[in-house]
Amino acid sequence: KSKEAEIKRINKELANIRSKFKGDKALDGYSKKKYVCKLLFIFLLGHDIDFGHMEAVNLLSSNKYTEKQI
Repeated sequence: KSKEAEIKRINKELANIRSKFKGDKALDGYSKKKYVCKLLFIFLLGHDIDFGHMEAVNLLSSNKYTEKQI
């Protein structure tokens, strides 16, 4: 509804994604795809993204086509 609310929501989501990528458990392919897609959408909204690049590269180097497709 407002720019401040959007920025607050995006920062909250970025913090959540950052914690998932740095977590102790390894993420499965679906989770990695979901979070990389969220990062891409946030980037398309015009916000700066400073992490997640290696996760995207790892998806590209995967053996599964569905992970490479992202």
